[in-house]
Amino acid sequence: MALVYDEHGGLVGLITMEDIMEEIFGEIQDEQDDPQKKIQRIGKNKFSCDPEIELEQIESSLKEILGKKAPERFPWELEDENKSVGYFLLEKLERFPEKGEKIEVSETRSTTFTFTVEKIENEQILSVSFEV
Repeated sequence: MALVYDEHGGLVGLITMEDIMEEIFGEIQDEQDDPQKKIQRIGKNKFSCDPEIELEQIESSLKEILGKKAPERFPWELEDENKSVGYFLLEKLERFPEKGEKIEVSETRSTTFTFTVEKIENEQILSVSFEV
């Protein structure tokens, strides 16, 4: 483990050997990881996912599942930090969503994602579905 400091000497984070290995080799599954955090196809262009899944994982999964029919561009920017679907939706709405609420985001007229908040409990998004 190592502590990470910024240029002003302020503590900004903690990094582990697993973090370093995953940056080099990709995601490593171990006993602490939840195997349920996957994207499931529930219709022709409709999918269900855990809100903790990162947007980058959605992109790669859709390219794998849809092949040539996958969108070329996605309606979000992948930044240096990993952004989860739940965080992305909260950022778009600028408030906490209600159960069943639909959030539509689009890059172009041809690529529109419609996210639906499926399950909420104690001010936490537990399940999300989306349609491409």
